[in-house]
Amino acid sequence: MECLVESLSRLGFKKLSVEDLQMLSWKEIEDEIERWIKASNLALKILLPAECKPCDCVFFGFFSTADLSFTDVCRESTLQLLNFRDAIAIESQSPERLPRVLNMFETMRDHLIPEIESMFRDQSSGLLRSKATTVWKILGEAIRGELHPITSYMINYLCAASRSRKTLEQVFEGDYGDPLKEYPEIEDRVHSYSNLSGQMGLIIWLLESKLIAESKLHNRLTDLSLRFLIRNVEYIVQKAKECELGTILGDDWFKNQATQFNQEIKQKEEELLSKKKTQKEEEIIRILGPNQSFGRGSSDLMGRPPLISNVMSRRQERSDNAD
Repeated sequence: MECLVESLSRLGFKKLSVEDLQMLSWKEIEDEIERWIKASNLALKILLPAECKPCDCVFFGFFSTADLSFTDVCRESTLQLLNFRDAIAIESQSPERLPRVLNMFETMRDHLIPEIESMFRDQSSGLLRSKATTVWKILGEAIRGELHPITSYMINYLCAASRSRKTLEQVFEGDYGDPLKEYPEIEDRVHSYSNLSGQMGLIIWLLESKLIAESKLHNRLTDLSLRFLIRNVEYIVQKAKECELGTILGDDWFKNQATQFNQEIKQKEEELLSKKKTQKEEEIIRILGPNQSFGRGSSDLMGRPPLISNVMSRRQERSDNAD
């Protein structure tokens, strides 16, 4: 038990609470997240599975006792990893932190959750499985519900300005040039070619362009980044409908906004689907090799060495039989 905790410490992973994280800068937290990802992958794929065989050997024939022993040995180190994720989920409520939190979410989804469910299958470890799933969902909620501050700021500002609609229309009736001239992309989104509606449409188009760029997260399109984009654009439309801004933009703007945004989302969904398909094919080729067969000394589908894979397979088979 203490040996596993010590191994995590040697990997540079510290035991940090929410209070500890509040004392760190975001750069320091990013470094901790990077160490957590490395420590988690090593712990769940090598350190913890390596404890299976000794427990099975010592309590040979007493399967329930072996499972209980394994859970007791691994509980503290596993909870240490999960508690860090829990603390990060609480402290992740700002857009600039989204890329790193996404990394944690994807690490849990693709690696840790499957490994935990595979290793801890007996009744005594139900709390560990539940804890892992709960923290994973909390991370997802933190990301999915994220509203970019600039979205809220800009739309509330435009709504406030729209209360002085008549005054603004008088101001923009002067010779200030055509605001759409340099941005032909938005000409079909505005209700009319008045300077006021054009200016408002231009500001919203620039805002949405920034959100689209933000959603890619350094060219990394994911399910959650797509939800982030949808969440913010839906907020823009809803707030515009609730104030005078909607009148300035006009019904045609809302129709065109819906049409063009739906096309944008459809395109990104297709890109994401294609990306997932390609990644899956590459993963299969990487695992199976060009001959699509496992060779001696290869890893299993979870990336585990043969010895550990065999031990885990026996434990899973035993658990299935018990069910």
